[in-house]
Amino acid sequence: MQQLKFWTFSLAFLLITMPLMGQNITAHTAFHSTKAKKTVNVDEDLYLRFTLGKSLESILMERGSEGIRTVYGVLKVDFDGLEFMTDIFPIAYTETASIQEFDLALSLVMKEFQALARERQTEWTGKDDLLINVLGQPNNPLNCWMRAIAASAVPEETHAVKVAFYVLGSTRESYTRTAAVATGEFDVKVGKAALLPLYGTRIPALYKPVLDNGIVDALHQKNVTNILWSTKFIQPKKADTKLLKTSFNVEEKEIQGRIYLSKSVRNLAASVGNNKACTFNIDYYLDGKLVREAKMSLEAAVCQKETTLPIVLWSEKSAANLHFKESVNELTAGEHELKVVVNLDYQEGNTTRKLPMAGSIITLIKE
Repeated sequence: MQQLKFWTFSLAFLLITMPLMGQNITAHTAFHSTKAKKTVNVDEDLYLRFTLGKSLESILMERGSEGIRTVYGVLKVDFDGLEFMTDIFPIAYTETASIQEFDLALSLVMKEFQALARERQTEWTGKDDLLINVLGQPNNPLNCWMRAIAASAVPEETHAVKVAFYVLGSTRESYTRTAAVATGEFDVKVGKAALLPLYGTRIPALYKPVLDNGIVDALHQKNVTNILWSTKFIQPKKADTKLLKTSFNVEEKEIQGRIYLSKSVRNLAASVGNNKACTFNIDYYLDGKLVREAKMSLEAAVCQKETTLPIVLWSEKSAANLHFKESVNELTAGEHELKVVVNLDYQEGNTTRKLPMAGSIITLIKE
């Protein structure tokens, strides 16, 4: 078998033919395993088995695509409600477009995988080239899963994961215009001290976090990646839950919130390869329409340490978010949905992407 060359990423992608089992994606913790797992540990090997029910070529031909030389894929990972996407990446070529089943390895110790590849080299075929090609793509499935774990995994938590796979016939196509050809669900269990040893083995060392305040209390633990709101200032610890609300009258003099993060902003930025970023975005959607985009910059100490952050929706005591309040004042009578999304810009090759950090949906009422 051709000598495999790997990046320092501690994940691997491979395609292998498997028996037909129906259209789904299942999680496995061993190479060529036939036993699907509902729950996997974050420090275990992780393989996704894709069973499409028909060949990649057939899927594209049914859409009217002919003469396809390269089949492309997109993997979407929903990690406890936060989405992580790959770029479009080549999944198969003419000689392998007839496959219906394959495995995608997301989490492996690279040295162990290299040894495994040598042991199984008689079982490998031309699809070995696909491994190299996928590894060479920016924002590929390997990076996608690494970011999901580095950015969102929380010690002593079990995270719900949903995965969806899309097949495309061209890099010009959009996955949003087609249905997923396979989907699956599983849970990832994170031990108390399981994450840090992964950096430098399964996750590149450069993404390793520094010490921050962690999960500060039970309310934080319950609301990681959420934003809670009140007509009063929400204390960073032991907040009075009786003051928290999900519905507000637009005549309120003040609405304040608190963002509950899985890590400090510095550590979240490090999880996508930029440990110097201390500025993030806040997007406001009224009834599904983006009405305001804001940026918040933090002092270095806050950026590195704090894992909960205050946010002001509006207040008569300050000029914060005056433009957003103007949009609220223009609402018609009735109930309106407000969605607030907090994310972080980062660079993947030449493309600027957004790392989801937190979000919430509340109701605004105008009488």
